[in-house]
Amino acid sequence: MDTVSRHAGGSKRTVYDHFASKKVLFHAILERMFKKVCNVSTIEFDSTRPIQAQLTDIATQEVASKSQMLTTQQSNLYIN
Repeated sequence: MDTVSRHAGGSKRTVYDHFASKKVLFHAILERMFKKVCNVSTIEFDSTRPIQAQLTDIATQEVASKSQMLTTQQSNLYIN
């Protein structure tokens, strides 16, 4: 909790005001990460395009999205 409060720029008491325990904080972090990872958009099948092209487009979008997320997380590690 000391490290969390230091990185947040607040006090340990402030962290505990928002999260009752380390376990609650951990669950909040996991939930936030899960929502980011599972942010799935609806994909509609286009019967006029080959399935391979559509799957390639989906895979490309997913890789770009995950790559951007990892780059942002790595940047945050270096900044903090």
